Amino acid sequence: MIQIEQRISRFIDTLDLGELFIGSGISLYAALFREFLNISINPETPFNKELSDKIREYLSFTESNNTLNDLAGSKSYLQLLCFYLSYRNYYEPYQWKGEKAKEISLIPVQDYLESRGCRFGLPGSGNYAMFFAIVIYNDNLNPSDPRLDQWFEFMDESMNKKGLWGSGHITYQMQNGFHQYEIYNYFNRKPRIELDYKELLKSQDTMGHFGPRIGGGGCYDYDAVSLLCRSDNTSSIYRPLLKLLNSLILEQNEDGGFCESPYINSYFNSFLPILNYTIENFNVPRLKSAIRFFFTYKSYVRLETHWSKFHRKFTDSDLWDTWFRLMTIYKIEARIKGKRDKSKVFKYPGIGF
Repeated sequence: MIQIEQRISRFIDTLDLGELFIGSGISLYAALFREFLNISINPETPFNKELSDKIREYLSFTESNNTLNDLAGSKSYLQLLCFYLSYRNYYEPYQWKGEKAKEISLIPVQDYLESRGCRFGLPGSGNYAMFFAIVIYNDNLNPSDPRLDQWFEFMDESMNKKGLWGSGHITYQMQNGFHQYEIYNYFNRKPRIELDYKELLKSQDTMGHFGPRIGGGGCYDYDAVSLLCRSDNTSSIYRPLLKLLNSLILEQNEDGGFCESPYINSYFNSFLPILNYTIENFNVPRLKSAIRFFFTYKSYVRLETHWSKFHRKFTDSDLWDTWFRLMTIYKIEARIKGKRDKSKVFKYPGIGF
C-alpha cells in the first residue's frame, strides 16, 4: 500500500497545479481532486486558502449570473459546491451562505426529486438526489431537518426490491444508487429494503471489475465496492473483492497514476480485446458499450466531462480516477485485511465520507 501511495504522489508531482491530467488545461475541479488525493494519503495536508478563495469567488459569480432553475439543474455547479463543502468541512465546520443555494434547499423535496427523475432511477438522478440532500443539510446543519426526513421518505417509498432505484440493469442501478447510500450512511438511516448483494455480484466480470466496459471504470468499481462493503457476510464478498484488488494493483500506470481503463486505446488496438471481453462477460450494458465503441469510436475514446478544458483518453492517468482507485483499494484492504479504512477521510456527507 505504501508503494502504491508513493507512486501516486510522484504522479501528482508531474502535473501542473490545476491539471486533471497532463495537457488537460487548468480547472478548479482538478485542483480540488489534487487536494483530495493529498489528504487521503496524508491527513495532515494543510488547508489551501488560495484555492478555497478561488472556488468561493467562482461559486459566488455563478450564483449571481444564473437563475434558480438553471442552478437547480446544473451538475457542474452543484457538484463543485458539494466537493467544496467536503473540502472545507475537513478542516473546520463550514457553511456556504449563497442565496441561490438557500433557494434550492427550499424547493419542495418531492417536487425537486421528481423533476430529476429520482423516483425511477433515471441516469444522473442519484447525483442530484445526493446534491439536494447536501444542500438541504448545508442550509442549517441540522440532521433532524424535516426536509431531510422528507428526502428519506421519498427514497424509501421509491426503492425497488433490490434495495436500489429504477428498473434498469443492475450495473446502472448500482452506479446510480451509490449516491443515495452515501446520504443514508452519513445520517445513519436504515433503508427500507436490504441491498441484494448477490445481484450486485452478478455484474462483476472475470477481471474483478463492475463497470459496463473492459477495465471497469473508476466510478463503477468504487460504487460497487462501497455498496458491497455494507454486507455483513464477509465470506461471500471476500473473493470478489480480492479479485478486483489484484487487478487494480496491476493496472496502476507506469507514471504512478490510474486511468479509467488501461485497455481502451486506439480503435485498432482495442477492437479485439473489447470484442473478446464483451463475449466472455456478456450483459446488456457491456453490449451497448461495445456497440458504441465499434460505431462511434472517434468520439468514444475520450471521456467528456466539465472537469477540464480538454478531455482525457481512457488510458490517461488523471487525478479523479487515481483518487477513486485509491479509495477503492483502501476500502477493500480494510474489509478483507482488517486495516483502517482510509477512504473515510472526510467528515461531511458525500463521496469520501
